[in-house]
Amino acid sequence: MKYEELIRKFAKISNLDFEEAGQFIDTFFSTIKLALSRNEKVKISKFGNFSPTVFKSKLVRNEKTGEMEQVPEIVLPHFTASSKKTELQKNKDTKNKPSEIKIYDIEELKPTSSTKKISPLFKRIIALFILFTIVNIGITGIVAFKFIKSKCMKNYLKTLFEEYLDEKGITYNSITEIVDTKFQEVLNETEKYNEKIVTTLRTQLLKLKHSQEESLKKLQKMEKILKKRIEKMIAPALKKRKKKAEVKIILYTVKKNDTLWGLSKRFMNNPYNWVGIYKTNGEKIKDPDKIYPGQKIFIPVIKERN
Repeated sequence: MKYEELIRKFAKISNLDFEEAGQFIDTFFSTIKLALSRNEKVKISKFGNFSPTVFKSKLVRNEKTGEMEQVPEIVLPHFTASSKKTELQKNKDTKNKPSEIKIYDIEELKPTSSTKKISPLFKRIIALFILFTIVNIGITGIVAFKFIKSKCMKNYLKTLFEEYLDEKGITYNSITEIVDTKFQEVLNETEKYNEKIVTTLRTQLLKLKHSQEESLKKLQKMEKILKKRIEKMIAPALKKRKKKAEVKIILYTVKKNDTLWGLSKRFMNNPYNWVGIYKTNGEKIKDPDKIYPGQKIFIPVIKERN
């Protein structure tokens, strides 16, 4: 890793600017150099130790001129990484119990619908307007019904109907015959239409059932593959710590500005666990830096227990 890449990584993790991160790293290394120049050791817990190594002055042949030259004494830093002995190294004879991993079925995370709040004054205005329209329609309906039911209106409509029948030369019996034939035609048409609807509905339901069965089979296969991947991924670490784990697999739809770093921080409380999401999805995520909105990925939420 180059110096600039180190600054970028540190700036991303600590949410600092590039310049601030560079200043921090420069001060860190300059402090270590100052301590080593004073012949002091620098101990950093859980990381390692920096100690000065003295190279004494000696005669060295110059390759270009072939003459012997005196090289001055040099003090260079020497780093030693800290090493912790695990319980397995201390007690080699003791046998470890196999870790138990409980993996739940896949659960799809549905997006929450954002609803806008309506002010109470606006709600009251709408309620009053609806009440006013209902009352107005009711009053006009009652008035119209009473007017149509009145004797004058009945006699007027009766005389008009009789005059129209006399002009056309139609009797009551012919009217009933026409109505019966039309009604029978309508019944026949509705029966044919209902048969068509029933057949189309049957075919659509069969297709839907078949597609649901196929998607269920695919999901079951995917669940088996995911469980094997997660077991391989976390079983060695759990075995070392002698712990058990419960795993909940979430089917998540990627949104705009989502990253594996942010998703692992949100669901797994640790942004560095983005590697677990990347390995769980396999070929679904080809590049960990590129996930797209609308893409469905699996997120394993792991809870350790004793």
